[in-house]
Amino acid sequence: QRYDAEDPLFGVRQVDRTVRLSGRVRHRSIRFGGFAPWVGFSVERNRSNISIRESRSRGVFAGLSRSF
Repeated sequence: QRYDAEDPLFGVRQVDRTVRLSGRVRHRSIRFGGFAPWVGFSVERNRSNISIRESRSRGVFAGLSRSF
């Protein structure tokens, strides 16, 4: 992502590059009232030419799904 104007604090135009990876697994043989459980994991990294704007995040999530 490129920003249109210079950052007023750092005097340069910010350029960010984000990479995101996620996946989830569903166990269809286990059922809760017709719903199948799933679990997932995600990783994200944002690189920026302004070091204070760089970030990393990780997450675990879960849910129920049903086919109609």
